[in-house]
Amino acid sequence: GLYLTLTDKPGEQPAKAWREAGIAPVELTGHWTMNGTAAALHRRDKWLVSIVGMIKFWRGLEIYGWLQGNNYGRYARNGSIMVTAAGDPPSLEASGWAYDGWNWCHWPGTTSVVRPSSEIFDGYAMYTNPSAFAGGTNLQGDGVFGMDFSSPDVSFRRSVFCFENRVTVLTTDIVSQQDRPTVTTLFQNTYDPQTEALRVGGDRESGAPCETTIEAGEPCRLVDNKGTGYYVYPDHPPVRLRLGQQQWTYMIQRYLKDPTDNPIIDYQKRQYRHKDMEENEQYFTPSTGTFALGYFEHGTKSTDGRCAYTMLIGATLEALDSFATQMRAPETAPCSLLRSDRAAHVLWDRATDTTAYVLFESTEDTGVPGSVRGVGRPCLVMARPDGDDLWLSVASTDIANPEPIRLRLAGAWRLAEALDIEELPRVSHQGADTSIELTYGSYMPMVLRLSAER
Repeated sequence: GLYLTLTDKPGEQPAKAWREAGIAPVELTGHWTMNGTAAALHRRDKWLVSIVGMIKFWRGLEIYGWLQGNNYGRYARNGSIMVTAAGDPPSLEASGWAYDGWNWCHWPGTTSVVRPSSEIFDGYAMYTNPSAFAGGTNLQGDGVFGMDFSSPDVSFRRSVFCFENRVTVLTTDIVSQQDRPTVTTLFQNTYDPQTEALRVGGDRESGAPCETTIEAGEPCRLVDNKGTGYYVYPDHPPVRLRLGQQQWTYMIQRYLKDPTDNPIIDYQKRQYRHKDMEENEQYFTPSTGTFALGYFEHGTKSTDGRCAYTMLIGATLEALDSFATQMRAPETAPCSLLRSDRAAHVLWDRATDTTAYVLFESTEDTGVPGSVRGVGRPCLVMARPDGDDLWLSVASTDIANPEPIRLRLAGAWRLAEALDIEELPRVSHQGADTSIELTYGSYMPMVLRLSAER
């Protein structure tokens, strides 16, 4: 089915035979949870949102400098969120990515420390995240991703809630001991000043070079030059916006000024002509590119930093204005952040009436309206009412913990259906609540349909 979706020769073999056999193309719409690699894909129509993190059970990032393709990738899995929505067909390049001039400290979606290129160059390195919490769960085409991230540069807790074209990103507990600025990047896109512009509120920014700051405080909205809208929640840190040329020096063969004079002696053994890596850069021609860049600035040596925003994929300025207007009142808000602290991130989505929980810690009381009252271990949960039924999707990414997942739900429920579960859950009642115990055998989502007891 996937072949039939992707082929450009549907009338030729083997596609023709497969179609005649009744095999239909796969519809590439939905939300895919990939907890084996701490990633998720959220796709609608012809656009894709890719979310990537790291978890302690697998090496998150391997840099082999002699391959000369990823020498600066230290921050690429710090919770990156790549939107592929521009172009026909959509592609990463048309959606804003380019090698020349790309700032590797500003991967979209990541929280990282901004350093000069010489400081994050690696000849040979391995990076990981010591936390067992990184991954997600999904339900009926929507999904949620969460990550507890820690590294020598920065630590934070992140959640990404994906409903239709609404992608809400919440980052809390941002801490860094570095004297360099800590940032959370909204976007970094190639930029053509002749045909593209940023929309900040109702204003159009197209001239380059250009720099502007949205000061901390009130909610704001903007549309990037590739058509993604951003609603920034109140009490945000300063948002920096920049249009113009960027420069990045790559210490790899093809950028050498003199191909016979290379200061890199051995990438794997980390042997260089000069101890100061900045001195080694002088042998290479800097790459340049014109970009639109937007990011939250958390300052140096950040303590307890935070930010929250909702992306509207393929949004018009009018659609973003309508979203922002609705967000002014709880009675009309398309989504509500019910909890955003170190222990839990919880969001309710109005259109689907779904509550999504990223529970970094076990708790007897989630402290928010909704079906889930408590959990016995860190996990991710989605709860969606359906008439007299309740759909649940549950996952835990800590494969080293064999303990069952225990949920306490408000109300009296009985099991009606179990999907993607090897062993049926145990359901019991405790007063007005229902207790569910799921045997833990996999890090992938488990889906339940419960019916109200009568």
